[in-house]
Amino acid sequence: MTAGDWLSLAQGALTTVTLSIVAIAIGLPLGLALALVRWRGVRLASPCIAVLVSLLRASPGVTLGLLIFFAIALQCVSTIAIVRRETGGWKWPAIQFAGFFILAYALSFAAVRLFA
Repeated sequence: MTAGDWLSLAQGALTTVTLSIVAIAIGLPLGLALALVRWRGVRLASPCIAVLVSLLRASPGVTLGLLIFFAIALQCVSTIAIVRRETGGWKWPAIQFAGFFILAYALSFAAVRLFA
């Protein structure tokens, strides 16, 4: 690997860590605030939050299904590009993308059906 490859790898890792920290910093307080509002039984906010949660269908089964899908599905475009560069064609990146997508979808579907 060249120095440019290592730099790209470090930049990608830094971007991933930054986005994860931002998502946690935003999502955790908002999730806790919504839980506290529901727990305290605020008259106006509690029904609105209940509707929001039911619209999002945020059941444990759906949450587990999403977790499984995003953990398995091949979503990184740079990974697909590297596989294309290493193999010299689009055959293996397409097979890899389709295979991981189908596997992730099937396992997510099974998790939602089992735990819904």
